[in-house]
Amino acid sequence: MNVHQLIEDERQFLALTSLYPGEFEELLRPFATRWRQFFKHYTLRRQRRSKPLTAIALEEPTKKLGSLEEKLFFILYFFKNNHLQQSLAAQFDMNQGQVSRWIKALLPVLEQSIIDLHLQPARTMDELIRLFRSRQRNEGQAAQSLHIDVTERSIERNQDTAAQKHDYSGKQAGHRLKNAVMCDESQYVHFTGSTYRGAIHDKAMADEEFPCLSPLEAFCLWLSKDKGYQGYQPFGVHLLEPYKAKPKRPLEPWQKEFNKWVSSIRIVCEHAICGIKRCRVVKETLRYFDAGFRDQVFSVACALHNFRVSRRHTYARGAQRVRARINLNFYPT
Repeated sequence: MNVHQLIEDERQFLALTSLYPGEFEELLRPFATRWRQFFKHYTLRRQRRSKPLTAIALEEPTKKLGSLEEKLFFILYFFKNNHLQQSLAAQFDMNQGQVSRWIKALLPVLEQSIIDLHLQPARTMDELIRLFRSRQRNEGQAAQSLHIDVTERSIERNQDTAAQKHDYSGKQAGHRLKNAVMCDESQYVHFTGSTYRGAIHDKAMADEEFPCLSPLEAFCLWLSKDKGYQGYQPFGVHLLEPYKAKPKRPLEPWQKEFNKWVSSIRIVCEHAICGIKRCRVVKETLRYFDAGFRDQVFSVACALHNFRVSRRHTYARGAQRVRARINLNFYPT
C-alpha cells in the first residue's frame, strides 16, 4: 500500500486507520521517537542487540515497512480492520511470520507513543486518582461526572471443557472477555479495568478494581451505573442508578420516568464503548490466545479513542447535553 497516496484521500484514510491525516501526523512524532529507541537496542524479534545501532544505521529503511509512516499505518490498519494475518501478509508483501513479528514489535511502540501524549487510560486505582487529578487542573478536560459500565469481547471457544465454563457468559450466551470502562461526559475514558473471564459478575469486578472513590470526593462528581451494579455503593461520589423491579412489584410510573432520565445520561458510556470498538480488533471475535496480548489491545484501543476524543470538537456538544441533564434545577410549582 502506498501510504502517501492514501493520505491524499481523507475519507478513505479515516476508514482504514480511524484517524484523520492531521491526527496521523501528530501521532507519528512520538511514534518515531519510540521506534528509534526500541530498534536501536532490539531486533524485530525483540532480541537485545550485542551492540546498539549507530545513528546512520538507525535511519536506514527496513526491508519491510521501510518508512515510519508505513510502520504506523500498518499497526493502525491492523487495529481498525482486524484482518487475518495471511490477508495482511498479502496486502503488505510479507509472509505470515513477518506480520506476526511486526505486530508484536509495533504494538508496545504505539502504546508508549500514546502514553507520551498523556492520553492513556488508568489501569489501577492509584493511577486513576493521579491521572484524574492532573486532568482536572486543565479546564478543557475538567469532568463533572463519571459513568461506569462493562463491555464484553467475543473469543473463540476453547477446546478444554473447564476453560469453556470459565469463559462462558450467560448474559451474552457465548464465550467472552470482560473489561470495565469508566468515562466522563465527553466520552473520555479515564479507567480501563483488567481483562476478566466472561463468567464473572460486573459488581464483583467493580468491588475488586475500585471499591472506594473517596480520594475524588473534592471534585463533587456524579457516578452513574446500571442495574448490574446493584449494591455497589462507593464513597466519594454522588450515585445515579436506576430503580429495579422486584417480583410482583412492578415499577411505578415515576420510577420509569426516572430510569429513562438516568438512561439519557448513561448513554454517553455506551457511546464511548462504541468509539472504542471502532477498532474491530476489540469488536469482532478475538483470534489471539495470549492473555497479555488480549489485555494490551483493549488498552491501546481505549487510548486511541481518547486520542480521537481530545482532538475532535464534536464530542464537546454531547458533553454539554449530559451536563445540562445532570444539573437540572427543580423549583416548586
